[in-house]
Amino acid sequence: MSHKYLPDWTLSRRQTHLRILATTDLHLNVMPYDYFADRALAASGLARTAKLISELRQIDGTCLLFDNGDFLQGNPLSDWMARDSGFAFGDLHPMVAAMNAIGYDGGTLGNHDFNYGLVFLRNALAKADFPVVSANMTLSQCDCPAQDKTLQPPWAILPREVTTGDGRTQVLKVGIIGFAPPQTPIWEQFSLGSHIGSRDIVLAARSHVPHLRAAGADIVVALAHTGVGNGGEEPGQENAGLALADVPGIDAVITGHTHQVFPGPGFEGHPDIDPVAGTLCGKPAVMAGSLGSHVGVIDLKLEKDGDGWSVSAFQVATPALEARTDGELDEKVVASVKEAHDQVVSLMQEPIGSTDVRLHSYLSLVGHAPASTVLADAMRTRAKALLADTRWQETPMAVAVAPSRSGGVAGAGNYVDIAPGPLLRRHAAELYHYPNTLCILALNGAQIRDWLEWSARLFLPIRPGIQDQDLIDPTMAGYNFDTLFGLRYEIDPSQPAAVSAQDGGGRRISNLRTADGGAITDDDTILLAVNNFRASGGGGYAMARPDQIVLTTDLALRDITKDHLSSEPVRVACDAVWTFRTLPGTSALFETSELARSHLTEAPFCRIEDAGPGNGGFHRFRLRF
Repeated sequence: MSHKYLPDWTLSRRQTHLRILATTDLHLNVMPYDYFADRALAASGLARTAKLISELRQIDGTCLLFDNGDFLQGNPLSDWMARDSGFAFGDLHPMVAAMNAIGYDGGTLGNHDFNYGLVFLRNALAKADFPVVSANMTLSQCDCPAQDKTLQPPWAILPREVTTGDGRTQVLKVGIIGFAPPQTPIWEQFSLGSHIGSRDIVLAARSHVPHLRAAGADIVVALAHTGVGNGGEEPGQENAGLALADVPGIDAVITGHTHQVFPGPGFEGHPDIDPVAGTLCGKPAVMAGSLGSHVGVIDLKLEKDGDGWSVSAFQVATPALEARTDGELDEKVVASVKEAHDQVVSLMQEPIGSTDVRLHSYLSLVGHAPASTVLADAMRTRAKALLADTRWQETPMAVAVAPSRSGGVAGAGNYVDIAPGPLLRRHAAELYHYPNTLCILALNGAQIRDWLEWSARLFLPIRPGIQDQDLIDPTMAGYNFDTLFGLRYEIDPSQPAAVSAQDGGGRRISNLRTADGGAITDDDTILLAVNNFRASGGGGYAMARPDQIVLTTDLALRDITKDHLSSEPVRVACDAVWTFRTLPGTSALFETSELARSHLTEAPFCRIEDAGPGNGGFHRFRLRF
């Protein structure tokens, strides 16, 4: 397989070939197994990716393997390791064991690697056989970012032997520097407290890269847990890959965070992005999907120029795993996680309750969300119990829930689907994927409206009287689309969408009222039960501020959901929380799983009809306004 991606290069006596391999957003997906649905996965899992990595290493040149962050969190195995396994300093984390077995040369941290706090993170990294670098996650800051005290070393230099075209061996010093989204300390403030700060990615790079070069790095590879973005000088960009590529002294950029594949479709239209050749600002760049679905490959032809090396040619690719469940697994990787994996698989089969209805998320982006309804019921029940006998007990409450699985870049199988009958512990985890905790905010009616306007950006502008327009904005993840259970409202996508959470500007929300029909004014106080990520402003919900927090807890939403499912059989009402505003003669198309065809009659308030096969395994449906 490696020959398929091997550049057709002839090396001169002063040239050498360096291959860079990269994974990103593995989320502790070592075994190709879905803990939530108890099924094999066809095109993911590091144990399978390791075989592809082994093939891609079979070249005449030198090869380095890096990971780009978000490797310690993402499934019930990661939660069990952090909370229930007794993992402590000196223990070998199974994910780190797997990466050691494969032979990673370096890595960086993503925002989710901080989910379980600093003690856990440090304990997990202690046994890594490779450097983990991070230049913009700080313990303390100075006037110059290069003088900051960082959580991890900001950069590292890896001396590697290379062979030039005339057969001579030389030492190449490869510099790596790491970055995470600067929003990480805010998103994770409940697990990190005030112990971690951050720097803007580009600012940190401009300060550190000259020092990395001065220390002897011949080339510099940026391990950037950040999406591609749109470039520009705006500080604090969450997705800063394009802006980072423009920093002098960086030769190649590994991106991630958004779970996309680059080079590939979806990045067209920007003059500094080549989605075919795989370049950002003319420099080679790659993003390798998620969960081990792809391996990023950057081949560099390096030429010796005096005392230094320069990139004279490059080639970028993102080979994917074959979509099969019977693929060969790396035995060493399997052995590194087998004990923990088996324990978690067994734990996930524990019976906890039953459901009388099917709980799914196939139509969660168009107003019918049985799976989200159950989570909202669980959060509301616990939140009201916590506020009993307080001054808040009679205050109206809403619950913000976004679908954790609603298709998107994760594919047509990325949905919740729990059949009527017995409920197991894995079903509670399927209903809520993340290790977040319950928080309660107090907002006024105007802020509630702003919250909903920010959520309603999911929908593309709809022109009244036009048929079969596209409905969903593919650049907005479904997990950022909040439904506020406990309220009633209408969404009109023919009206302007919010431009920013701070400045508002959206006019899509109307007829906002409580569940019993009472109108909500701008000055009314509404309690909002949320997860700690939203309470920190995650997803761009900047209307959530620390002074609005009524209550924080360490109660994991997965545990709250499990307790709720255990209390009584699940029965979900089909009442509409929100509906689209009527627009005569207007329709739009959206894609979801073809399995949604069996559920169209569950929600008569959604006028949806089958519109045939879609793209990439999805199915297309027509919504009439």
